[in-house]
Amino acid sequence: MPKTSFNFVIVVAALASGLIIASAVLATRLSGLTWLDYAFTESQTRAFLYSYGAQDIALHRWVTTHIALAMPIVVAAFAIASLQNAPDPKKYSLLVAMAVWGSVADYAENLVIVSLLDGGEDFRLKATLTLVKLALVLPPQTVALYLFLKKAKTRLLAA
Repeated sequence: MPKTSFNFVIVVAALASGLIIASAVLATRLSGLTWLDYAFTESQTRAFLYSYGAQDIALHRWVTTHIALAMPIVVAAFAIASLQNAPDPKKYSLLVAMAVWGSVADYAENLVIVSLLDGGEDFRLKATLTLVKLALVLPPQTVALYLFLKKAKTRLLAA
C-alpha cells in the first residue's frame, strides 16, 4: 500500500483534535453534564443518564448523532494515515486493524447511547462497548501520535 502524504496526516490530525475538543467542550462546559461516553460501568451509565433532564437528553442526542458520527472516522483515519506513513508500515498492520475495529465499536457505542437516550435500558452493553472501544482505539492512537510527533519534529528540524 502506498504511503500516505504527511500533509494529509496533518489535516486529519487537526480535524481529530478539533472534533475531540468540540466534543469535550460541549460535554462539560455547555451542558455541565458528565457525558455518557465517559461512563465506564453499568452503574455509572445508569447514574449519568438518570441525572439528565429533557434538555440534557436533547443536547446529548444531537452531539451523538452529529459530531460523534464523524469522530470515529477521523480518529481512525489519523491512526491509519500515521501508521502508513511510518518507515515500515507493514509492522503496524495489527494496529491498523485495531483502529478500524475501534471505530466500529465506537459507532456501536453511539447507537446504544442513542437507544438509552430514547428510553432503552441496556446499560451493560453500553459500558462494555465503551471499554472495548478504548481497548481497541488507544493502542493505535498512542503509537500514531508518537509517530506523528516524531515525523513532525524531523520535518521542523529539517526546515
